[in-house]
Amino acid sequence: MDVEDYAYVLDQLTSSKWGPVFQVAIGGGEPTEHPQLEQILKITKERGIVPNITTNGMNLTNDYLDAFKMLCGAVAVSVETIEPEELSPRLWRLTTKGITTNLHFVLSRASLPTAIDLLKGRWDKLLDETNAIIFLTHKAMGRASAQNNMTFGDELRSFLSLIDHPSSRLRFGFDACFVPMLLRFTQVDCQVVDSCECGFFSIFVDERLNVKPCSFAVGDEFSFNLSDYAFEKIWLDKLEPYRQKILRACSIGCQARGLCRGPCPYHDSVNLCRRI
Repeated sequence: MDVEDYAYVLDQLTSSKWGPVFQVAIGGGEPTEHPQLEQILKITKERGIVPNITTNGMNLTNDYLDAFKMLCGAVAVSVETIEPEELSPRLWRLTTKGITTNLHFVLSRASLPTAIDLLKGRWDKLLDETNAIIFLTHKAMGRASAQNNMTFGDELRSFLSLIDHPSSRLRFGFDACFVPMLLRFTQVDCQVVDSCECGFFSIFVDERLNVKPCSFAVGDEFSFNLSDYAFEKIWLDKLEPYRQKILRACSIGCQARGLCRGPCPYHDSVNLCRRI
């Protein structure tokens, strides 16, 4: 996305009545490869919106670190494995600058043993300066393989059991895709867990100005372009059928039925709670 289009998106996300959105999450791909990333961060901050970055942490120049410190709410380093010799320098460069740093760890069939180790505290020393670990659910998009989708087996059961009684002293969080699992299979207080926010209080805008409920949305059923419609029209009118569809989607009578927005409409592989 070029800077002019990005500025147009921010202006569309600013209401004359309600003001701007609270924050934007800037990802990719790899955002540090964008030649005008610093300018993107600056014009976001100038509009009273907090920019957050997700990166692989491999291109952290001093200029980027200074910009992140001054402009970003937080930076997340995204990984699928824990390789201390590679990960430690990336985290260290961020945390020693005083930048709020999260670890985004992708939950997949291959990574579940490492995720279990994270909850058991094996990597506490390595991650001691991070703000939190956020578990993201693997989905077969881009270069990600469907063969690495999680299945409900012994490893996932072990992971779920550790959520209630982790040995780690670190803080943990989960993406919206994993929330139905939390609500059905753990002791997490249902009243303090947000179910899927996509199209309800968050939105995705791609580099071509297509607005979709989620960055993992496939197909064009609920995709609307900002060159055709104002964002207010998309948010209030065009996405209302999507919301109604989601709210009627789940028929499982579990304890969280009134709080969970049900299965993912785009990636059935993550709807593991429906297969038990």
